[in-house]
Amino acid sequence: ACLVERHGVDATQVGPRGLTPLAYAVFGGHTRVVRQLVERHGAVPTATFGNQHRTALHTAALTRFPHIVDELVRCVRAAAAAADDNDDERGVDDEHADPVACVRTFVNASDLGGMSALYYALRADTAAALLRHGADAAPAGGTPLTPLQTVVFSAGREPIYDAHAARVIRLLAERGASLRVRYGRHTLLD
Repeated sequence: ACLVERHGVDATQVGPRGLTPLAYAVFGGHTRVVRQLVERHGAVPTATFGNQHRTALHTAALTRFPHIVDELVRCVRAAAAAADDNDDERGVDDEHADPVACVRTFVNASDLGGMSALYYALRADTAAALLRHGADAAPAGGTPLTPLQTVVFSAGREPIYDAHAARVIRLLAERGASLRVRYGRHTLLD
């Protein structure tokens, strides 16, 4: 936010590494900076960046910051509510400004690989935050794997994931993720 405020850097500009100032704030887990970039400087949480076309929410899930997930959702909900209020004042009925629908669309947005932020949430607290905001535990359209299968297949790669995998699997199963979804000729129960 300092570069934006003091040096006039465009908050929506993509830098040489394919990241926006918002993405850097998310990577660092800086809630206050995320809020300032969105509310004061026009950063757009729903915008995609990088060669995988991920949103700031994908990054928050990947970097394991549930507080950033909550802040990004709060920003999207506030923007949608403001747009809805503006439509009400003008007598326009725009279903795209419905805050609940906007948040659900944001939370379930897919990257270039067809994966929503929930696919990247390998920690229980991050997965719980996404699910609380309406993340869908069913498979996204562009990938044959479900978020549950992604967690199971990622377990064992890094010790930090193993500590959370069982809790994430339980959370996803409680939200209706099926252990019987096929991947090739096998299910997770085979």
